[in-house]
Amino acid sequence: MPRISSQFYGFYDDPEVVGPIAQIDLTRRFCPDGATTLAPIPKATPFDTGMLYADGFRQVAVGVKMDQAGTLTMQRYLDEAGLLPVGAAIAGAIVANQPIVLSISDNYPFNWVRVTIANSDTPDANVAAFALNLNAN
Repeated sequence: MPRISSQFYGFYDDPEVVGPIAQIDLTRRFCPDGATTLAPIPKATPFDTGMLYADGFRQVAVGVKMDQAGTLTMQRYLDEAGLLPVGAAIAGAIVANQPIVLSISDNYPFNWVRVTIANSDTPDANVAAFALNLNAN
């Protein structure tokens, strides 16, 4: 059974986070020091999580809710450098003030996942919620 790296200890709901499910509140994970929400996302600069360690999980879902239209994109990888993608990237249109969830359940294991949020409008977009769920089954 996969075990999430302890480097994310404070950001998972369970201190040990032994599968089959792991959840991370990406809003808290990426908010500036002392803040409770992500910094606003400008139109010209998408927010990028960078590579998030996924420890061989097989299913993933990511969701976001923000106050402007945009695009949510997710890609899985075998390697941290992003040279070995697992399947194709998936994307969905963000509708202002409506939650969107993207999920992949093809059961191919992956070690890293990268998520981007692009704002397609001005002014800067505010993110109300941003979360990731990993499933081992």
